[in-house]
Amino acid sequence: MRREGSYRPERGDPPRRPWRGRTGQPGGPIFNISPVVLWLAIANLAVHLILALLPDDLELWLVYNLGLVSARLTGTMAWGPFDPATLVTYQFLHGGLEHLGMNLLALLAFGVGLERWIGPWRFLALYLLCGIAGGLAQTAMFPDGQGPLIGASGAISGCFAAIIRLMAGVAQARGGGATGLKQVGIIALVWIASQLAFGLVGGDTMLGMVAWWAHIGGFAAGLVLIQFLTPRAPA
Repeated sequence: MRREGSYRPERGDPPRRPWRGRTGQPGGPIFNISPVVLWLAIANLAVHLILALLPDDLELWLVYNLGLVSARLTGTMAWGPFDPATLVTYQFLHGGLEHLGMNLLALLAFGVGLERWIGPWRFLALYLLCGIAGGLAQTAMFPDGQGPLIGASGAISGCFAAIIRLMAGVAQARGGGATGLKQVGIIALVWIASQLAFGLVGGDTMLGMVAWWAHIGGFAAGLVLIQFLTPRAPA
């Protein structure tokens, strides 16, 4: 009999093992937020709070100069005081609480398991590089754009792609490679097609113009980079 407040495995139950920070294992308590995801969430919240407390003129100046403006990077306009570091800084700016909340929820959904799987430093590198790739993709598609690109969606799209790629590897290792790869391929194709459709049709939402090409760039980077950032199993 199981007593409330404690867990003792019944005969035949698989043992439960808590996550202790080892990489290569996606398991762990769902509310036990991994460290890099936690600090990324805190950083995004802190930046948003600080900007909200500043005078409007200063807030707008910082958003414009810390956001990624394509025309500045391509030379159509003069570089700003923080370029090209804006390829990173834009990932920590958001256009309101709804924008921030959506991205933080997605970060928790995809980031926690991914960080436990590949380790904190690899995860941080993947996150930032996918965000940079998303910014470069948006710049390539709109080289003369003068509005600031902001948000972590490109980085989070890369985390989503990395999870898909890792799931395909697990499916192969368990002998269901063809079926697993087919399912993962369908998910990836549907996601990319939806982003392309939104990017071609437009992207005006209640949050403003959505940078769908940044999502695609981050997603593509995640698919590629995860193969170099996944820890190798010991021989």
